[in-house]
Amino acid sequence: MYSTAAEGAEYRRYIDFLQNKGFLTQGVEALDLEDLPGISGLKALRVTIAAESTNESGEPGSLARPSARELEGVLTAEGS
Repeated sequence: MYSTAAEGAEYRRYIDFLQNKGFLTQGVEALDLEDLPGISGLKALRVTIAAESTNESGEPGSLARPSARELEGVLTAEGS
């Protein structure tokens, strides 16, 4: 869930990274959420967790979670 375009772009970078690592399946569903009392304009991204991890070439990969350093590298490289 996010409220600004910058937040959405940051989440998409995380999602792309995790898709390339094989933790998430391809495809992202963008949703506009219903307004709540005092809160409006919320958006969400829906993704599917992969049943099995695969690498970029579609081969079975490690199920180890990416490190915070790997995620930080993704954001740093994209932000340059």
